[in-house]
Amino acid sequence: MSSVSPAPHEGVIHKLASRLEEWRRWRAERDELNALGCETASRLLADCGLTIDDLDRMINPKAHELLPEMMATLGVPDDARSLASRHDLERTCGVCGEWKRCEAALAVGTAIDTWRDFCGNATTLDALAAPQGAKSSKKG
Repeated sequence: MSSVSPAPHEGVIHKLASRLEEWRRWRAERDELNALGCETASRLLADCGLTIDDLDRMINPKAHELLPEMMATLGVPDDARSLASRHDLERTCGVCGEWKRCEAALAVGTAIDTWRDFCGNATTLDALAAPQGAKSSKKG
């Protein structure tokens, strides 16, 4: 019995559909925030350590997925993952232009050796990481 390979364009269509869905979700969340009114939205964002301008600069649609995965990969203990510094980490991750490189490194398992080459959170993550994680692969 032979298996039928998917047509080459199916992968591209799936990626496009996935990106479109991410954009729609982002747009719906943005519309919901806009519906609150400027003052309420600003207060809500301030509670998260953000401004409306921060939202406009956010280019990493996967920050909420990649940051926890990177922290786990680097051996950041669970209790350190909920620290107040997490807001700063999330903000830096959210505006990072290297998120595709991060995603790829995590996917293929090379992040532990390469993350300092592209991660804007390197200093903070180094401070939070467990000794057996990221610190063992420190360049020097």
